Amino acid sequence: MKMPILVISLLLLSGCFSPQRAFENDPGTYGLYVATTNIFTNSDVVVQREGDGKVYVLKNKHIYAGDTSAYVMASLPPGRYHLETYNPDGRTNYPINTPNGWFEVQANCFNYGGHYDFGQGADGMPTYKNVTTLQDIASMPGHYRDLADGRDICSATMGQPSERLAADDVAKVLTNL
Repeated sequence: MKMPILVISLLLLSGCFSPQRAFENDPGTYGLYVATTNIFTNSDVVVQREGDGKVYVLKNKHIYAGDTSAYVMASLPPGRYHLETYNPDGRTNYPINTPNGWFEVQANCFNYGGHYDFGQGADGMPTYKNVTTLQDIASMPGHYRDLADGRDICSATMGQPSERLAADDVAKVLTNL
C-alpha cells in the first residue's frame, strides 16, 4: 500500500517543478521561454542573465523517439540572456561565443525563441541559425502551443530586441493559418 502512495506523491511533486510552473503561478515575475532545436539528444542549453550573471540550465527535450525536433521550455525572470553552452551529444558542453548570441525575455509573456539550427563551423566551433516566425507556434505540439493561448507573445529572437504582440492580435494571426 505504501508504494502506490509514494508514486502518487512523486508524480504530484514533479508537477510542482515543471518548466512552466513559475510562469503560471507568477506571470508578473516570470516569462515563459519556448524554442525548438535540432539537438538530437535530451540535453542542456546553458544561458546566463545579463546584469546579475545568474546561470540557467534549459532542458532540451524530445517528445517522440527519433524525432528530429526538440523543445526547450523554461520560466525565466525578465532580462537579456546570453547563450553560454549547448550539449549536442549528451556528453560534451560546447561554448557559444558570438556577438549576437543573446535573447530577451519579458514577464507575463509567451517568449518564443523560434527554431535554433545548431551546427559546426569550418573552425570546428558551434554555429547556429535562429528563425522566429509566429506561425511556427501553431505547429508546435499541443502542450507547448496551448500555453500561448490567450497570452501576449514576445519574440525572443537571437541578437534582436524583444517585440510584444498583444494576445488579441496573436489570436487573429493564429486563427488565419
